[in-house]
Amino acid sequence: MDVNEYMKSSLALLERIATATEQLASRPPVPVGTVIQVPAEHTLESQTVGNLSRTTSSVKEKAETPPAKEEKPAADTAAPSGGAKADAAKAPKPPSLDDARKALKAYAAVEGNEAAMELLGTFNGAGSVSAVAEQGDDKLAELIKKCKGQ
Repeated sequence: MDVNEYMKSSLALLERIATATEQLASRPPVPVGTVIQVPAEHTLESQTVGNLSRTTSSVKEKAETPPAKEEKPAADTAAPSGGAKADAAKAPKPPSLDDARKALKAYAAVEGNEAAMELLGTFNGAGSVSAVAEQGDDKLAELIKKCKGQ
């Protein structure tokens, strides 16, 4: 594929994108809480030309059928509140690296940068939040608690 053919195909794709964008912009907004389902026939195709690659999207044509409505289980058949879903929801999620960085930054704003570095040093001489994270999620949670004064 030479440059001219590549540019022609690129322009054709840009025209398709512009047309689709205009169609989306002309539609009324979707109400909050509406579930939008992507058709199962939607596929992505990758093409590689030289050291360039692109992904194109295509949808197979089929007669439109209304989506099947999902039935919600009756209240009496629902799992009791002590079920596995409730246990999973109650389980604390591990602290993230960003949470620890935010907590340490807030601590440094109040106590000063030297105090923050000393606090990091109490975790086996760690010089950064990433070094504390390498020690495990429990150490990261402990760092956040110490930053919050707990």
